Amino acid sequence: MWHNEPKNDARREVHLAHVESLGSQLWLRCNSCGHNLTPEPRTFAKEHHQDMETPLPPLLKKERPMRSSSSLMIAAIAAVTMMASVVTSVAQGDTPNLVGVWTGRVEAGVSQGIQEHEAKVVEPTFGNYELTMTLTISRQEGRALVGIWSSPDHREKIFGVLRRDNKNLIMVDEDSHFSGLLLSPSSMELCLSETHQHAMGAWCLLMEKQVKKAQVHPLQ
Repeated sequence: MWHNEPKNDARREVHLAHVESLGSQLWLRCNSCGHNLTPEPRTFAKEHHQDMETPLPPLLKKERPMRSSSSLMIAAIAAVTMMASVVTSVAQGDTPNLVGVWTGRVEAGVSQGIQEHEAKVVEPTFGNYELTMTLTISRQEGRALVGIWSSPDHREKIFGVLRRDNKNLIMVDEDSHFSGLLLSPSSMELCLSETHQHAMGAWCLLMEKQVKKAQVHPLQ
């Protein structure tokens, strides 16, 4: 489960680099005029001469004397703290529940040879962007996972485990190795590589968790 507020003191270790690692922008709001800005974290750090890995609470304390002349700066630090608290609550809070069906297509990849989920490729070919892959996680105990990796033509058992940050994961099927990054509770980037006697390849996909539709029963 993801929390809006961290359950522990993890926020003391939050910094701008956390937000950058998510691929997210900052949300800056001026308390005086209500104007909003959305700069990149690294751009923000450069303009205000701040280190990307300076913990935010000390950074906020250091900037307090500027409050009268730079309410935008203070609002920015507060906004970063709120955004990063979501990240740290996942990193050091509850283990996310990944059980369910995830589907996605290749965003980038290259392969050559006879692949299990696609036709024979004589020369190196970039991607198979039409092929939909499915990751079905049927069981989860703590950070350990068991499921099925499949395409319309092939399916394999897959094992996996979340890393201690509860955001990165590794998995393996019969002949492939996977690494994943949770982008949100319902999306992840999943990359895999495989090599054997007649083929090799590497791909990255954006996987989305499918929401179960509630069944509606007619009144008797």
